[in-house]
Amino acid sequence: MLTTIPIRASLFLLLMLHLMVCFYSIFGRILSFNNNNNNIMILSNSSSSPSNISDFLNIVAISIVNDLPPQSGSLVFSAIDWSSQVSLEPGKPYVQVTNTEVKFGYLKWDAVKAKCCSIARYDPKVDAGHPDVFWSVRNDGPYHSWDNRNWRKTTTWFPCFG
Repeated sequence: MLTTIPIRASLFLLLMLHLMVCFYSIFGRILSFNNNNNNIMILSNSSSSPSNISDFLNIVAISIVNDLPPQSGSLVFSAIDWSSQVSLEPGKPYVQVTNTEVKFGYLKWDAVKAKCCSIARYDPKVDAGHPDVFWSVRNDGPYHSWDNRNWRKTTTWFPCFG
């Protein structure tokens, strides 16, 4: 009886270690929490895809990358209500892990003349079944992808109003 307690404790520790390794392999990025809307925010240099656990959890990772030419002005992303703004640095992905409800966003590029556009950064009618949604913001507009390789232009820049 006394020998089964250390064995059970060892098995429990191995199970916990296994779960930690699995979690890290799925979400192997630095996590921080955004207190405004309770979404997990991730800043990552990795383009790897998480596993299909996102289907089970009804979550999606939305990545937005500033792929504008160097020295072309600042790029700001915001949720459609401008509740929080994020300055997108060139080449550094901004990733949001969130639920699978519709998510809109607004992009403002302060070039010589400010340019703006809005995107459906996650639309379940379009993106359902895809654990990752990628956005590449370029000088002719934002591009959408599910695999970070094949891109489709969704809209173009317009003059900002207001």
